Amino acid sequence: MARDTHPTLDVAKFAGLDNVNASQEVGFGSLKEATNVDITRANKPRRRSGQTLVTADSYVAVGTEDKIVLALNSSGDVHQLDDSFASIATYTQLNGFGPHNKLRINCILDTAIFSNGIAVGICNTTTAQQLVFDTSDFGDRTFDYSIPLAFNDVETFAGRNYYACGERVYYTPVFGYYKLRLGKDYFRFPDTITMIAKVENGLFVGTLDEIFYLNNREPKKADLLKVANVGVIEGTKAYVEGSIVGDGASTELLPIWATTAGFCVGLPNGQLNRVTQKSVSLPQGSLGSAMYRNENGQNHIVSIIQT
Repeated sequence: MARDTHPTLDVAKFAGLDNVNASQEVGFGSLKEATNVDITRANKPRRRSGQTLVTADSYVAVGTEDKIVLALNSSGDVHQLDDSFASIATYTQLNGFGPHNKLRINCILDTAIFSNGIAVGICNTTTAQQLVFDTSDFGDRTFDYSIPLAFNDVETFAGRNYYACGERVYYTPVFGYYKLRLGKDYFRFPDTITMIAKVENGLFVGTLDEIFYLNNREPKKADLLKVANVGVIEGTKAYVEGSIVGDGASTELLPIWATTAGFCVGLPNGQLNRVTQKSVSLPQGSLGSAMYRNENGQNHIVSIIQT
């Protein structure tokens, strides 16, 4: 049998994943596919450590912010979880919380408002309930205000809450986090809103097809600027230190999210840093999740996208 005379090629460094450009263009320095592999800062491949089961309970959606973690099961029960993902409280009979696959949450002090896009609930460390209209919260302005509608995303910015409801972003009075004037205080967008993300001086708003920027901390003074013609995948927003994902000039927390054209970082000046546009194409999906972690000195954005 003839000996294999094909030479061995040593690849000293890998540039990472590139599923955008043709194979003949990227050469041997990039990977077309990578499963359970990280590329280190030294451009070396390293096998990931795998996954660990943290709970045997079956949940269809999880929402977390600050110290509150909520999980929704297929029966519509909302569980509050501790740091080890054990259920420490169960809230049942919340109308509208059926087996839906998303749960958005926003915390103000020890209170969390949450929604699955169909219904709204509110909880603290001991109780959860359907959010109901309580006229005592609004004083003598009962006819002006309403409780928040079901939302796809929510963000606290400059003392107000901003709620993404369909094609509108509603904003509350300063420190009136659960009060809306539905006929007055809102921005309207051309398509369904999938994300609200804050930076120091404004808000990025993503829809199914576009990204906009509201350029003022005071909503009445904000201009609505379109900054990109790409859609944002709902649920994929995370916040990371600007020294890691930004342009090198910012140390504040910056939002990063998945779009139909790759990952984008929102910068404090209202511009976008499209960090993967030239090398990584993401699967087309309408719903996902994301988190930031540092593992063994390696920075990760972990994102799951439903296709």
